Amino acid sequence: MQRLNLGLAHLGLKEFDLAADHITAGLKGLPADQQGAEWTKEHRGALAQAEANR
Repeated sequence: MQRLNLGLAHLGLKEFDLAADHITAGLKGLPADQQGAEWTKEHRGALAQAEANR
């Protein structure tokens, strides 16, 4: 889960490659029952933004 926070921080710094890598790893590392949880919407949106700006 810490990778999700690192990804958001890198996104804020416009380090899009690092942001996408961290968020992707963070989402993949979640337990199966949390993979599509409502609270991950923010992170999925951030991932889309990072990937669009790579």
